Amino acid sequence: RGCCVARRVADYCADRAPAALPCPAGKRMNASLRVMVSESDCIICPEGTFCSVGSAEAQSCAPGTYNDQLNASTCVSCVAGTFQAVARSTACEA
Repeated sequence: RGCCVARRVADYCADRAPAALPCPAGKRMNASLRVMVSESDCIICPEGTFCSVGSAEAQSCAPGTYNDQLNASTCVSCVAGTFQAVARSTACEA
């Protein structure tokens, strides 16, 4: 697994891959594993968070945004007439 030598923390090293690959958008690294060997080792990001490509950790949705889906790569802004005052929200309030 030579590709794992110079890999970033949130990358996985598939068997016979010429280079380490990042966890895809919507997933993050699995910190409980010493080495991730496939995309299935990456963990799906929970509601109220998002994960961009190669994320080591899920990021909380900022106030004013929300995410009500698993496996999201971004958060959604609250629509006009609604708000969200706290981070890591799954809905906006009227």
